[in-house]
Amino acid sequence: RATRRRRRPPRSPTPLPGAGGAPQSLNLTGLTPFVTYYFAIRVEDSSSPINAGVWARTSTDSFNLGNFASGSFFPNQPEPITNLSAFQIGAIEGRIQLEWTAPLNINLIPITNYELRFATFSLNSAPFLGDTTAWFNATVSSQAITAPAQQPGALETIILSGLNPSDTFYFTIRAIDALGEIGVFDLDTIALTQVSTQSFNTAPATPTGLIALASVLQVGIAWTELPPGLSSRGLNFDFYRLYRSLDDIAFLPITTVPAAGFLDIPLQAETTYYYRVSALDQEGLESAISPSVQAIPFTLAPMEPFGMQFTRDGSSITVSWAPTTRFFDETAFVNNPVTDDELIGYRVERSTTECTDFNLVATLSSGTPSYTEIDTGLAFFYRITSFNNVEESTGPIVLSSFGDQHAYTEDCVSRLTIPSDMQNALLDPGGDPTKHIRIKRQTLFSQNAGKVFNTVEFVPMRGGNEVIENFVLPRAVPVRLRYDATPDGTPVTVQGLGVAGALAGQTKGAAMGLNGGFAPAATVAGHTSATGAEKHLGVFWNNGNEFVKQFGKINTNNQTIEIETPNLGSFQVRSLFREEGVTFDVSNITTRVITPNGDGRNDVTIMLFDNPNGTVVEGKIMDIRGMTVADMVPGPQPNSLLWDGKMNGTVVTSGVYVYQVQADGKTFNGTFVVVR
Repeated sequence: RATRRRRRPPRSPTPLPGAGGAPQSLNLTGLTPFVTYYFAIRVEDSSSPINAGVWARTSTDSFNLGNFASGSFFPNQPEPITNLSAFQIGAIEGRIQLEWTAPLNINLIPITNYELRFATFSLNSAPFLGDTTAWFNATVSSQAITAPAQQPGALETIILSGLNPSDTFYFTIRAIDALGEIGVFDLDTIALTQVSTQSFNTAPATPTGLIALASVLQVGIAWTELPPGLSSRGLNFDFYRLYRSLDDIAFLPITTVPAAGFLDIPLQAETTYYYRVSALDQEGLESAISPSVQAIPFTLAPMEPFGMQFTRDGSSITVSWAPTTRFFDETAFVNNPVTDDELIGYRVERSTTECTDFNLVATLSSGTPSYTEIDTGLAFFYRITSFNNVEESTGPIVLSSFGDQHAYTEDCVSRLTIPSDMQNALLDPGGDPTKHIRIKRQTLFSQNAGKVFNTVEFVPMRGGNEVIENFVLPRAVPVRLRYDATPDGTPVTVQGLGVAGALAGQTKGAAMGLNGGFAPAATVAGHTSATGAEKHLGVFWNNGNEFVKQFGKINTNNQTIEIETPNLGSFQVRSLFREEGVTFDVSNITTRVITPNGDGRNDVTIMLFDNPNGTVVEGKIMDIRGMTVADMVPGPQPNSLLWDGKMNGTVVTSGVYVYQVQADGKTFNGTFVVVR
């Protein structure tokens, strides 16, 4: 039967005996480093029988204290890598493959890993200039690579991902053995010719969702932003490129933008524009170009001229105005100099009536915002319109023969009048025509209902587009508001051109008139006031917080009600019970608490009353003992009284004061409080 025999340790060559007492030595080869070998030795003499099998051991340890040792070892760095190579690897953007041959370690210690360093700058660049250690310490990209269990001479491979394709990467690698001994850099690095390459690159995806929206002389283009990721934006997306065409065939690039949108301005009105878009990366790779979309920009009528200045010296009449720089919707022109799509020039017209039968007397270029003619002594009304190649401005200011400015609403009945001696109130004190004041006016038909028969706005706009808050004219001016009425005189709400216009069979287009002007809304002339309801109409003005009564003078013949006020803003014609004589209530006091400290807030109190008969109204202020403190003075508009909290020019002490207003045999009493 076969039996397993224990493997015996290798036997060494038998040394030749030497002289007695002389040292003996034996060299062993082929031993594996870091393996401990145990040794035994015995002598054999020539006795008979041979003294064999007897080992010299200590009696306590049972082994020979000097019978073991290890093979000799000499530390040594792994050899440098000689053939490092780097190249792009396709299919996925941002990848680089590195290959090299596993180096030999002459002391036979196995290579366990590699240290790879890479950067977008080479060791030959400043400030390194070949200083390998400085370059090595400056790199922030490194990777520890565990070596496969392969023998020296085997091929090593690694793939790096997520690298920007626009950058060139420079590489250095060295080997590390099982003892942590670090080899020198690869031979290319030592020779200052680092291995380098760029990663694999693909073009971005084609943008989608392209739209084009036309507006005034411009087109807004937008599309869906490419989302992050290798399949859409990639690692090195740079910008979008926008193309434009006039025939949807020949497209030319017009701009590059980093985000998904662009405003193409200025453009020509009534022209079809086609657009396409693509995406590009930093290497210049471009996606496919998107399908096209189209848009047709348009233009609007220019804003009506404002900032009027009228002079008449007996020999000539001159009218000048601020150059028109905006469309009627208050948006600014986009071209400099202006194009015909925006402004061609101005037309000067005149008539012997305020709103109709205007005749053209001059056409001026866009650079000529003034007109002069010989004064023949005739009384004409003037109006100036601006025009472009499509539209003409509407709602022009009508100038009287001596320069009063009538700012009509679209019905050419409701109006605000600025007397000629107040024209400077609408001009910029510094003379800047771009800061002159335009009075924007319109009828707010949506607010006309129930007891509100008409709502009209007169809004001060600096430069034509900036609302001026709390604007007050130097003194009261006439504000006339229209109301509609049935044939028996009953007031009704204004709807479009109103009942009167409807009864006359007049359309809105006819009411607007020709050449940018307007004609007055039709009224029912000669009707009788069967109901007497018109006398109970009044004007209300919005002070910014609420509508307050302003009363007004009614003209039943032309169905208007007129007040004088220094205030602009929103006005309404409402039903209001009105007595025959002077009437007054506390709602027509601007404040009952006076703080006369000069801060512009509640420094004075103003009392407004209804005075249909033009009766003299007097008011005085008394202290609580009945002593007269001051007489009230006329307020900033007709039928109003004012007290400034002073007695003989000096502010009174804090306390309660009594007012007493008398007119038409009536006396109105109440109190004010002065707070200092």
